[in-house]
Amino acid sequence: MKDITPKREREAWRGKPTQTEPWEKIAAYWSNFAADMPQLEPLHRFVQTIASSPLSSSVFGRITWHGIALSDTPDFRSTDNTLEIDYFTPGGHFEFRHRTFSGNDDRKMVKASEALETLRLFLKYKYGVLIKIPEAESTRRDDRPPCTHAT
Repeated sequence: MKDITPKREREAWRGKPTQTEPWEKIAAYWSNFAADMPQLEPLHRFVQTIASSPLSSSVFGRITWHGIALSDTPDFRSTDNTLEIDYFTPGGHFEFRHRTFSGNDDRKMVKASEALETLRLFLKYKYGVLIKIPEAESTRRDDRPPCTHAT
């Protein structure tokens, strides 16, 4: 039997229930911030890509201090099967952190150019949600045609 005893004391409360918001509202929030602070434009583009894709009907999100938090359920708790995605302007990188009640968290830091692919992999592995990365946002490094099989 797997031990699900929280590794951190604060995890014992499973975090607070979160209030999700429509993706259009989340995208508009980061758009307004990026208008005043151009260094946040990569975060705005990232959120806008989610908001304008079919993914927006499969995952639920909310605004955080440095980015967004999302889950595959609309009534998620802040530390229970939540994917937190933060953007840090110094260095221009994204941090992905999948948080669980048990404290067995996964974390990855990537450059802005790798953020959508990292999101795709987290969603596929953690939630079973398959998304296609828009060609304009992909990070293909050569002129080969894109792969045509579904992933």
